[in-house]
Amino acid sequence: RFAAPAGITGLWQVEKRGKGEMSEEERLLLDNEYAKNQSFTNDIRLILKTIPALFQKESV
Repeated sequence: RFAAPAGITGLWQVEKRGKGEMSEEERLLLDNEYAKNQSFTNDIRLILKTIPALFQKESV
């Protein structure tokens, strides 16, 4: 998880927004899923999903 370069967003930041609390284990699983499926196309999708999340009122 920490061997990958840090980014401005991540799967766990957009996948579970508004769906309640997320455990540390769930975050690790999503980080690992991202690492296994990392590609330019998936990064663009992730960035596009992040934009609406920036404007929500929920505290994360």
